[in-house]
Amino acid sequence: MNIRTRILSNKSCAALFAVLAFSLNTMAEEAVTAEIKEATLTGEHMEGAVTSLDSANNVSGETLDEWSANDLHDIFKNTISVASGGRSQSQDIYIRGLQATLANVTVDGAPQVGAIFYHAGTGGAIEPELLKAVNVSAGTGNALSGAGALGGAIAYETKDGFELLREGERFGGQVKGTVFSTGEGGYKANIMGYGLITDDWSYLVSLGHSDMGNYDDGNGDEVYNTEYERDSAFLKASGHLTESQSISVSYEYLEDDGAGGIALNKDTTPSDSVNSQRRDTLNVHYDIDPFNNDLVSIETNAYYTKRSLNATGREELSIASVGYDLRNTSVFGALKLTYGTDYRDDTYESEGDDVEAESNVIGLYAQGDWDVSELLTLSAGARWDRYAAEAYDGTDVDQNGLSPNVTAILKPVEGLELSASYAEAIRGYQPNQPILNGVSVDPAVDYETSRNLEFSAEYSFGHYYLGASVYQFKIDDVLNTNSKSADITNSADYENDGYEIMLGARYDHWSFRAGVTENDPETYFFNGTDADSTTLLNAKIGRSWFSSAEYGFHQIGLTVGWRVDYVESTVDDGRTKGSYVVHDAFARWKPSQVEGLTVNLTIANVFDKFYYDHSSFGTFFPEVGREVSLGLTYEF
Repeated sequence: MNIRTRILSNKSCAALFAVLAFSLNTMAEEAVTAEIKEATLTGEHMEGAVTSLDSANNVSGETLDEWSANDLHDIFKNTISVASGGRSQSQDIYIRGLQATLANVTVDGAPQVGAIFYHAGTGGAIEPELLKAVNVSAGTGNALSGAGALGGAIAYETKDGFELLREGERFGGQVKGTVFSTGEGGYKANIMGYGLITDDWSYLVSLGHSDMGNYDDGNGDEVYNTEYERDSAFLKASGHLTESQSISVSYEYLEDDGAGGIALNKDTTPSDSVNSQRRDTLNVHYDIDPFNNDLVSIETNAYYTKRSLNATGREELSIASVGYDLRNTSVFGALKLTYGTDYRDDTYESEGDDVEAESNVIGLYAQGDWDVSELLTLSAGARWDRYAAEAYDGTDVDQNGLSPNVTAILKPVEGLELSASYAEAIRGYQPNQPILNGVSVDPAVDYETSRNLEFSAEYSFGHYYLGASVYQFKIDDVLNTNSKSADITNSADYENDGYEIMLGARYDHWSFRAGVTENDPETYFFNGTDADSTTLLNAKIGRSWFSSAEYGFHQIGLTVGWRVDYVESTVDDGRTKGSYVVHDAFARWKPSQVEGLTVNLTIANVFDKFYYDHSSFGTFFPEVGREVSLGLTYEF
């Protein structure tokens, strides 16, 4: 790595903190003024809902820019149900404590399936600069979540040229650079070009490069093997064939080259070994939406995606998927019905061992939403999936089953929404990690079944919002696909009870959110033992509290924000995970004097706390200490 010095000195950091402290003090004074105005009926009321539990799990591209998102931890730091921590190249995603390998993670509809090696990341890597939005569905969802979505779904949606172009322009571009201060320091650069091919067709081209040195933890100690380089490329063309037909074609390339051996989450001693993770994703979307026809709104998506892992002394390990999703939505008065079919074929390969396994799943699904009245909405649906697989040892496994769901939403008074839902999902046997290909499979293995029962209440009144959700989640017949020696078979049942509570407020210039989440996972093995956390299943995370505030100085184009996370200590299979409090802050300035320029200052872990994130597998890598990043973006 060629970045060896800190970008900002301690004196610079102190000056930045002083500026932020002054801004926050001003924010507080103006917030009080806003409240006084509201009390005298002269305050400005923000139109629409303040927020919701669903919106608290969705991330916009603007939020990612504000917080200078660089990895999965950054992407999901402002969500209520998702956690991710540890070294960037080994981060996993946990939805309500459940690992995303048991959910459905998609990039523009292309599923990122399984785990190549549980010591590496498990399919969530993405370049934040490309993201238009990230949408999270926590818990077993409806029939549209896709096959095998036991714990929910995460959908990454990328940008396109039409959305980025300013009104009246045919060509545009963006140049962005960010420098990072901690440890050896680092930088990130991205350039985009976008425009119109014709009035009906747009294009987007993006190239990115990151070079990050070893970071320092909260004690000021260098954390070895955290250095890496990332290269990314993205191409997308989208347009209209006719007034009712649209198409989009995109290709994404992402590759991380890092230090250390193949067990990316374990080795914190200096190492000459290297590792590389790569993803290639090709998507084709074709939609038909005729005018004045409520019965036809067709969406199709065909994709190919491959993830691979290489390391010193180990040839390529990979998972490749090809498939499609075809659906239509018909509206019959107050009833909206979406129905379709999807298919996916996955190939798991280990070049070094010269073995591969294959699985496929085909599904039929339907989901209906019925506005019974202004007070009541009902949603119900189901999907039928057939799984077929050939394991590494040649064993054939064939399974099929039904996944039903139902939801009732009641709005008894203005601003109050009560809901109750029950959903099931099945997931058939899928080959285990390519690196663990020497075990046999029980041909009589059963599919896994999740059941999620959830109740929630949300109330919006004036500028304020209050929401709460309580859930009971179970998975029957969990498969031991991380086994190194035992035959793969159904080995356990899993239970997790939890709740999420959030309150918020929003005025013209400022917004505030606070909340708490807790879940209590337990895996009950058929051999009579139990565990709080299980590899490729879940992580036990202490009760988590959060609060965040943002304030906009609209006249000068400045937005500032502050977030506090407090995670209580917990005992995980006899091992204590310590509590921690972490503060993050940002300031985002768009000077009116220079059109198209944005300056972003982010301070992560403001008070340089030393801690291990509870969602970090094995807790080998402590989190990054205080990190100041400064970014400049110029759009033209």
